[in-house]
Amino acid sequence: MFAPVASAGATLRFSVAFNEPVFAGREALFRGGQQSGEFRGELDPRVMSISVQASIDGMFAYWVTYPDHDLEAHADELADLFIHAARTGRPGGRAGRAGFAAAAAAAVAIVLLIIGSGEEAAFLGHGTWQSLAITACESALAIGIVLGLLTLFRERLDGQGRRRRFLSAHAYTVYLIHPVVLVALGYALSGVAAPAVAKFALLAVLAVPLCWAAAFPIRALPGARKVL
Repeated sequence: MFAPVASAGATLRFSVAFNEPVFAGREALFRGGQQSGEFRGELDPRVMSISVQASIDGMFAYWVTYPDHDLEAHADELADLFIHAARTGRPGGRAGRAGFAAAAAAAVAIVLLIIGSGEEAAFLGHGTWQSLAITACESALAIGIVLGLLTLFRERLDGQGRRRRFLSAHAYTVYLIHPVVLVALGYALSGVAAPAVAKFALLAVLAVPLCWAAAFPIRALPGARKVL
């Protein structure tokens, strides 16, 4: 925090001039981003540098007055704000749409292949054209989904609020405990008289929130956050 602060003799200890090395260093970072093409060429690096520092000073000043204020969430919002203000528009939207379109076409092709072929064994390999076609479609489906999701998360979901930060922090614990949760739910639903698809959907709806609900108290154990 580098807001102006007066010493006992009423002399400014920290001032705008005192902050010049900070401004200059951050200005150089913005210029480097412009040269690499990550930041917009028309932005003013000096204005951005001063604005970032003013926002940081204001964040801490507010936190000192209101100690219960979520400082981490505030910092995340500031980071998202300046990232979106500075970066160039990335031409990734077309790639994402193309990926999802390819995945959809591959899924339709897989369904048509399965419906149109009367021999199930033809898809199991042995050099048949059906096995070659289904393999190509499955590869296109996987690549298309990956490309589409990567673009979607980069362009639309690249920030973290309080909820996403919670989910992200507990994701590894969920990964470790989800088999136990799934097995327990499977046994609990074993007596339910319903089609397999319906039971799978019910299990999925119950398992996702239960996994994160179980992960929270586990990570709250002493020392757990160091490894989870």
